[in-house]
Amino acid sequence: GSSDRTYVMVEPKWEDSIPLITPPRLAVEEAITLSEAGHQVIVFANSRKEVDMLAEYTRGILKKSSPAQYEGAKQNEKLPVKIKPEQVITGYHAGYSTEDRAKIEGDIKSGRIRIIFSTNALELGIDIGSLNVCILLGIPSTSNEIWQRIGRAGRKYQDPSLVLVINNNSPFDRYYFNNPDEFFRTKNF
Repeated sequence: GSSDRTYVMVEPKWEDSIPLITPPRLAVEEAITLSEAGHQVIVFANSRKEVDMLAEYTRGILKKSSPAQYEGAKQNEKLPVKIKPEQVITGYHAGYSTEDRAKIEGDIKSGRIRIIFSTNALELGIDIGSLNVCILLGIPSTSNEIWQRIGRAGRKYQDPSLVLVINNNSPFDRYYFNNPDEFFRTKNF
């Protein structure tokens, strides 16, 4: 069987045709909130540049936060361990060297990395352990890409996982947000 997976389609709030929060900022805020609640989060973006910018932006937010907030709980405490800026990587994509990608994969698998921003480079065939939250910043153009990305979360079948799909205002996003049943019909396996 597969794990319990919850899907949430997230629409940024708009006022007078202007988003009150941009989809990328919404993805970053959700990733920080969920990681601070103890989850390991992967955020899929559609370009290397976007991946690097999102990771840098997130690291900046964490550095501005109170340093005391990131000291973390002692091993035996049940409090959520706050994340440190260096635990947010600049992303993961094919532009990284083989050595850098291998180190990142190890840090993800060990749980040291709490938030990963990635292109489709992390979709297939790479064992990265027990991520339990997947955020799609925009819906990819093919059903294979959609479900390969979603499949990165909830690999440990006993654990529930969460998938957030954020409307990034592409034609695919607009179509699937207006026709959510069609989104689930793209799953062809």
